[in-house]
Amino acid sequence: MSSASLPDNERERLLALYECDILDTSRDPLFDSLTTLAAQVCDAPIALFSLIDRERQWFKSNHGLHGTGQTSRDIAFCAHTILSDAMLEVPDARRDARFSSNPLVVSDPQIRFYAGMPLRDARGFGLGALCVMDYEARRLSPAQRLALETLSGLAISLLEQRRGERKLRESEQHALEREHRQKVIADLGQRALADPDAETLMENAVRLVSETLSFEYCRVLELAHGGMSLLSRVTVGQPPPEGETGSRVAALISGSEGPYGLLEVRSATAGRISAEVTNFVQSVANIVGTALARRRADEQLAYAAQFDILTGLPNRQLFRDRISQSIARAVRKSRPMAVVVLNLDGFKLVNNGHGHAAGDRVLMQVAERLISCVSAYDTVSRLGADEFAIALSNIDAVQEVGPVVQRVLHTLALPFDLEDGEAFISATAGVSIFETDGGDAHTLIKNAELAMHRAREKGRNFYEFFAPEMNQSGLERMRLERGLRRALERGEFLLHYQPKICAATGKIRGAEALLRWQHPERGLVLPGEFIPILEETGLIVPVGLWVLESACEQIRRWERAGIEVESIGINLSAGQFQQPDFDVHVRRVIESAGIAPRKIELEITESMLMHDPVQAIQTLSRLKQLGVSLSVDDFGTGYSGLSYLKQLPLDSLKIARNFISHITQDPEDATIALAIINLAHNLGLQVVAEGVETEAQARFLAAHRCDFLQGFFFALPLDANAYGRLELTQDVPHLPRVLPEAAQVLPFHK
Repeated sequence: MSSASLPDNERERLLALYECDILDTSRDPLFDSLTTLAAQVCDAPIALFSLIDRERQWFKSNHGLHGTGQTSRDIAFCAHTILSDAMLEVPDARRDARFSSNPLVVSDPQIRFYAGMPLRDARGFGLGALCVMDYEARRLSPAQRLALETLSGLAISLLEQRRGERKLRESEQHALEREHRQKVIADLGQRALADPDAETLMENAVRLVSETLSFEYCRVLELAHGGMSLLSRVTVGQPPPEGETGSRVAALISGSEGPYGLLEVRSATAGRISAEVTNFVQSVANIVGTALARRRADEQLAYAAQFDILTGLPNRQLFRDRISQSIARAVRKSRPMAVVVLNLDGFKLVNNGHGHAAGDRVLMQVAERLISCVSAYDTVSRLGADEFAIALSNIDAVQEVGPVVQRVLHTLALPFDLEDGEAFISATAGVSIFETDGGDAHTLIKNAELAMHRAREKGRNFYEFFAPEMNQSGLERMRLERGLRRALERGEFLLHYQPKICAATGKIRGAEALLRWQHPERGLVLPGEFIPILEETGLIVPVGLWVLESACEQIRRWERAGIEVESIGINLSAGQFQQPDFDVHVRRVIESAGIAPRKIELEITESMLMHDPVQAIQTLSRLKQLGVSLSVDDFGTGYSGLSYLKQLPLDSLKIARNFISHITQDPEDATIALAIINLAHNLGLQVVAEGVETEAQARFLAAHRCDFLQGFFFALPLDANAYGRLELTQDVPHLPRVLPEAAQVLPFHK
């Protein structure tokens, strides 16, 4: 571990810190709200408002780092941060020589990730840092970096505010020696902090200065936009006649973001300017500047608490307030209002394929398009990562809602411009109507979300109006989602194995691992009910890793029991496959289990291949180098290009079950299945038919040289113990009467 060096201006820096009069002060809700907001927007468990003292790091606000209010300066990450003007980001402290042996890293709290923005005052002194920490190695997204930089600006404002408040106290102490002026400054300070109106504040200031000093003229000059001129903002009295010099003093009204303007007093009588007068005018200017700076900081914090930082749209809390206002107007005018909740389809693919910066760009364009689709009386909100909402207030009839939603969906289906090309997404929407579907904001949003989930069951780019019967199914889905979020840690998932039969020999040649959920109340839940929820929530990635780990561990247990399993097929999700280091995870899991890579067969879909064919080829090539087998699942249902297919390092194709179910009755299905078999064999690939449920299907496929058969006709998916026994006995029903007749091709029956 290397301690941070001292800044060249350490003495002056400490004096600047002590001027803020903040060390060892009590907790302040304003500072706490800043660290809480930093932790939320950066999705970090720890956020600190840290100040670097002579030998220690002291926390003015501590969110999440329990049990301490300060640390030694020697181990402070923030002591490094103040040495630079830019953000210090440490993705993995264990791999950073500066921090790898730091007590905060090697022992509790075991920090892995750090990101901090230096807090530099107006004179450039680094007083401390606003930082976030995590127990996992990671990086901030561009939006999170921007948010942390924005919040650090507010943090600096708070420090400057403290310095200003100290100057205010010093001015008041100085005024105690001059009773009349002390009263003026004290009264003005109280009014400045109590009165939220800037105009009133400045009017009080110029009036009191003019009366106290008995000067004929006093005004506030505001710095115009661009800083090239001064504009008279508030004036008391009449200026002296032109040509008379008289007496004049001007004091700078300054804040954390630079000067606001000047406080100027003038008198026709010469020689009235003294040090006391100058100090008094400057004290009043300081009060005005401090009050304005605090008000601006309050406004910025209030904005950050109500608006989405990336898009500038109202957040969920403010959206509820806007709905309540719309409901009140709807009641007064006897008009309807509607709530529309939208979820973006395919947005995760943009994030995974193009990066988070591209994802942020799409979200900002989505916000712009939504605003363009509605009137100025309506409200557009961002509720979550890829969830938006609209409060439609400017409608005369419910029939007007449908065309608006259709316009929104059409607009979002148009291409989005990215730096490296275009991205295509769509949206699914749900609609609720006041007061048919609810009489308050909470109910309207909830029912619109239920309708949106029902629309998603139909596919992409659909919308649904809420109907009462959705409540039960929607609540059931929400219960399932809550249960799924805890199922992995509670060990409720399990794997079943469906045998894969060699059509030529009748021997079991491995199996496909199928995910099941042992729900504590409902019992065994089949994947069709919960896999879509895993994919929508992103839980499919950690659950998919669990499937891979569990299958590898089970293969090792079978081997120890003397059961030789040829291979186990594992279905991959798009989220897994698009991870840039997915092959590294696969290698780690296989090596940890101590099994041969050839015993793992990874199954991917055509849509995953065609999302980014070039990247897919690279990923599959890396996986193939590990020694695993690769298969395309549900082949024939996507849009694979044959030019790409021949470049892929595949081992087999699996014919989609919808071509198998009527293969002996429908000549078109049979033709497609046979074409896939011939295509695969010509490319040197094996063919698996899944969904074989009848003897006729099995005989037909075996007769036409399909390599492997899989389906309920041979065996249902079995738990690990039952499948292990089947591997030992090779006792598969129906095989004796099917395979001997495999050479006989069955005719079609229309």
